[in-house]
Amino acid sequence: MPHLIPVLLRTLLMLTVVLIATPTLAANYLVNNTGSAPDAANDGVCDANPALGNQDVCTLAAAIGQANRVVGPPHNITFAAAITAITLTQGLPSITAPVIINGFNASAVGQRVDINGGGLPGSFDFSSASTIPNPNGAQGSTIMNLVIRNFNDNGISLSGHNYTVTNCYIGVMPTGETASPNVGDGISVSGVKPRLPAIPDLPGGFDFDPAQIAAQLITLFSSIPPNTIANNLISGNTGDGIEIFGQNTALNWVTLNRIGTDKDGTDSIPNGNAGGGQHAGVRINSTAYANIIGPLNLISGNNKIDSDDGVDVDTGTVLFPNFIVGNAIGIGASPAADVGNGGSGIVTDTRPEEDGTQPDNPTNYSLFIVGNVISDNKGANNNND
Repeated sequence: MPHLIPVLLRTLLMLTVVLIATPTLAANYLVNNTGSAPDAANDGVCDANPALGNQDVCTLAAAIGQANRVVGPPHNITFAAAITAITLTQGLPSITAPVIINGFNASAVGQRVDINGGGLPGSFDFSSASTIPNPNGAQGSTIMNLVIRNFNDNGISLSGHNYTVTNCYIGVMPTGETASPNVGDGISVSGVKPRLPAIPDLPGGFDFDPAQIAAQLITLFSSIPPNTIANNLISGNTGDGIEIFGQNTALNWVTLNRIGTDKDGTDSIPNGNAGGGQHAGVRINSTAYANIIGPLNLISGNNKIDSDDGVDVDTGTVLFPNFIVGNAIGIGASPAADVGNGGSGIVTDTRPEEDGTQPDNPTNYSLFIVGNVISDNKGANNNND
């Protein structure tokens, strides 16, 4: 028997190496039911009604709940061909694991599954909070090809970094022609402060040129994946179209979106249209920095009730500049479209952090506004304030 001990040890060692080396695979959940029931079981099977005999009744809430319990790379949530629209009767759970939610469905209007929040809170809330078994929360998630409307909440809330939102309609009907508001922002982004290297001393310092500073910031932040908000229609919401807020929220890239118009960019579907407060197509505030709005966003048609602006940068002091680059603000996709924002095209109240208490802003700039077309807005100063 003693001579078997080395053999057993070698076998255990080999098994340990195999287990460590085996990558965790993504789980796949197919939503095949339009209900709203969650899945209470922690068994890896998306089944919101196990009382029926484990018939795999997979609702969207159940798929999110199961994904939250599984460690690994982004898990996939897709929709069966018969699921073209879902009207919720209870809110969705927060998303605390990395997921790819893809609502593409060739049979749906616009080929996007329509998620009607039913006037309830509890929309697509991606949390960066550490959980078991996902220490980085939902960071690394993608949400795409969905209609997200009629929530008593923000349409999408993102916390942290490394999210992608693309090809979604947020705050409008599936046709992209009329409003179906989310009672809040279309997309709300709050940060977790980037873990920066020492501030900074890049070789040669910062060149005081927008393109050079942007390139140097990309180098500085190269280890931190940005959030990408691209190719969406974000209109009709009662708050801002997109709000990027919170102390030191950084690294959001907003490009190729239509914000405040219909899908064709020729009629207004205003964000902020409920009145009762100042809103904007895109708002950056509360010391958020190193965010890029552009290129090729159409930011027009936002609320005329309260003279809302196209882009509002109200950040106070910032550690690095924000960028508004290459957008159309106040004009439509055709020359005849009258879709000016209700206030100014761009309003700013921002300055570099330079009080002598480290870290200070090494660029001496807080905002670059470059290459935008700003016209037809309705405020007293229809370009910039």
